[in-house]
Amino acid sequence: KVDTHALYAMKTLRKKDVLNRNQVAHVKAERDILAEADNEWVVKLYYSFQDKDSLYFVMDYIPGGDMMSLLIRMEVFPEHLARFYIAELTLAIESVHKMGFIHRDIKPDNILLDHMGVIKFVDFGAAKVLSRRSISTNASRRSSSFLQPGAVNAQGQSLQGTPMYMAPEVVKGETQGRENAMDIWRLGCVILECAKGTRPW
Repeated sequence: KVDTHALYAMKTLRKKDVLNRNQVAHVKAERDILAEADNEWVVKLYYSFQDKDSLYFVMDYIPGGDMMSLLIRMEVFPEHLARFYIAELTLAIESVHKMGFIHRDIKPDNILLDHMGVIKFVDFGAAKVLSRRSISTNASRRSSSFLQPGAVNAQGQSLQGTPMYMAPEVVKGETQGRENAMDIWRLGCVILECAKGTRPW
């Protein structure tokens, strides 16, 4: 930003692509949650704007890349590093749940690392608002249900998130009253991937 010399990351989304992929609700949800969240574990959104062709999110610049890139380079983490990131992820998930929503798409691709190795969650398009304590009424109303086109569970309901990190209950449509626990399952998948280099599915 030229007037303050602050360094940001800018995410650019082509409106045409958002519409073609039926991701309008996904994008609105991410914008609303990132704008409302004041949390050390969540990437902060400073500005959002648009022109006739594209949408723009101006966010924290996180120089360390994502956890998936680090895993690809290292294949598996040594035990001390795996323990460090697992501890951080546990605190981050607890913090996000206390804010009143669940992420529903926790995976190494959505975990950024800052220059100190501290994690930051990104991509809240699949998130679900559980309460309105931290999210404004309008944001909650706009982001309470989003559809990821494609997969459905046993009850014919649309599935949110990435299939290889989903709990069996999600696929069966048996998450009622246990939705917080689904993020813990995803944490378990990430632990397995960090420590063993494999996923449950």
